Amino acid sequence: MPLKMLKFGTNVDLSDDVKWKAQIQELSKMPPFCRIIAGCNMLSHLGHTVLGMNTTQLYMK
Repeated sequence: MPLKMLKFGTNVDLSDDVKWKAQIQELSKMPPFCRIIAGCNMLSHLGHTVLGMNTTQLYMK
């Protein structure tokens, strides 16, 4: 699949582990309270996805 040029974006979803592997690996270096998936993050225990709350998003302007 050819890559598409993003001309304008806000709240870009980064939860695709294949496309954003390098970025997600860097985010996993954050302290546990800042990580998306962590035992101390109560949003990890919801059991379903809430985009932008318990998934990774990039805000671009």
